[in-house]
Amino acid sequence: MKCAMLSRLAIALLVSVLPLTATAAGVYFTETGFGDTVSRVSPLPGVASAGLTTLATLPGLDPRGVAVDGTHGHVYHASGSSIVRTRLDGSDAMTILTAPAAIGDIEVDPANGKVYFSTIFSPPTDAIYSADLDGGSVTKLHDAASLAAAGALATITTRDVFNIKVDSDAGLLYWSADDGGVAGRTALNVTPVGGGGASQLWVAGSRADAITKMAIDFASDTLYYTVGSTTNEVRRASLDNSGMVSLVAGLGRPGALDIDISGGNLYFWIGATLYQGSLDGTGLSSQTFSGSSLYAVSDMALGPLTVVPLPPALFALGAGFALLLRLRKACA
Repeated sequence: MKCAMLSRLAIALLVSVLPLTATAAGVYFTETGFGDTVSRVSPLPGVASAGLTTLATLPGLDPRGVAVDGTHGHVYHASGSSIVRTRLDGSDAMTILTAPAAIGDIEVDPANGKVYFSTIFSPPTDAIYSADLDGGSVTKLHDAASLAAAGALATITTRDVFNIKVDSDAGLLYWSADDGGVAGRTALNVTPVGGGGASQLWVAGSRADAITKMAIDFASDTLYYTVGSTTNEVRRASLDNSGMVSLVAGLGRPGALDIDISGGNLYFWIGATLYQGSLDGTGLSSQTFSGSSLYAVSDMALGPLTVVPLPPALFALGAGFALLLRLRKACA
């Protein structure tokens, strides 16, 4: 009887590791049309009944980019030409770097200790940069001059980059450029994360088919993106845009989006309304968070709501195994 009770205790300790290390999903986003804010919607899934928390209010600073480092429990967001890092609840805000121009997008790579960002609205000096997670070691990866010097195609540009995605395992950085709607230069490009040779995956025929915001499932090389202009669709395709299918259409002009592959969910914004559905665009539910027609979500990123320190989980794991070893000897 005693052995059975102790066995149950050991198993409970091992199982307890799961809730100690679990994190809850949240949608972090920046809004630049109505209030210039950084906010979080939680909990998810269940967007129809989700609550909204404002993490920062930045009037006149157009916070266009946001990224979440779930490993270290940080949110990175744009604030004019600066990047600010906070905790997941918006506390301990600290400006980690100030760029030469307004920030267009932000992406973090916690595994390799890097943050990537673009500067916009300052041609021909629009560029893509990398930095350490604390804002140190800022390095310009690409601008018009470096691309020209490397002999890149004329259609590869860093003009108005609103999308950056990083494949940490493959060491590749993807970006889409707008370039003011210039024919042949609204495209998806790829380069090594440290800079160097850049190539083009596909070019939109016009702004009506160009990427507004995007997410990439690197495990399957699948691209999800929104198209605004007059098309107003959420699409899915291979990285070269082959096999493209329209997932959602007819609801309005979609903007920011992100994907949760493990949960099988697609999230995207149309104005002030957040939609959640399956990765094939079916089963949509939604909630509107502002009545203003000016509300415009510029970027979004999925991440945890809380980060539970790892040491307690390790303690529980160690204690559980130690108890099981003792039981093996005592109850043999």
